[in-house]
Amino acid sequence: MATLRDFKMGRWLAGRLMKELGLVSCQQPTHRYKRGGHEHIVIPNHLERQFAVTEPTKCGVAM
Repeated sequence: MATLRDFKMGRWLAGRLMKELGLVSCQQPTHRYKRGGHEHIVIPNHLERQFAVTEPTKCGVAM
């Protein structure tokens, strides 16, 4: 509505004014990715990255 009436404002001013008026945005928040580090509940990690690779894979290496 403010841009239709030629008011210049950034998102911080718009957010502050919306907060004062008790308005809430209907825009979805950004997705926050989960960090690793804890084991999956159903599937335990038996390898624990303790495996030795003797040679690189044939299809993954450019020759």
